[in-house]
Amino acid sequence: MRGGRDHGGGAEEGERLEVTAGRPLAERGGGRRGEKAAGWSGTDCCVWFVQTTGLVGLAVCATPHERLRILYTKILDALEHIPQNAAYRKYTEQITNEKLQMVKEERDVQKLEDRLQGGQIEEVIEQAESELNLARKMLQWKPWEPLVEEPPANQWKWPI
Repeated sequence: MRGGRDHGGGAEEGERLEVTAGRPLAERGGGRRGEKAAGWSGTDCCVWFVQTTGLVGLAVCATPHERLRILYTKILDALEHIPQNAAYRKYTEQITNEKLQMVKEERDVQKLEDRLQGGQIEEVIEQAESELNLARKMLQWKPWEPLVEEPPANQWKWPI
């Protein structure tokens, strides 16, 4: 029997499958999208967990709702320091508020993944971390401020 989303990790027949982190497969819909966990029946006394995302270097998040709620809140906090008329703030704030609302409303991880349309929940978390880093960089770069010097006359003309 093999475990994990990619069916490549886990225990071979006769070996014990040790689970250290993850969410129950029943919560995620099986080892892969739409599959039931191998060997799972209603009479089993233990719950299997997703051990891998199937993506190299991307670990399973045991508490995705909490992690996303924290990240989206931090993004919104960072955006408060950007002027309200800045395009980055306006659109990022709108999108982040929509995603945060989805996280608050949808408790099922699979349904949340479908609503967010960003891939696996761990990928969505990674995207939120990147957005938080970008928001903090934007605070340093201040692209909403006027240019220090005028751009060259034909800067946006193509071909030259």
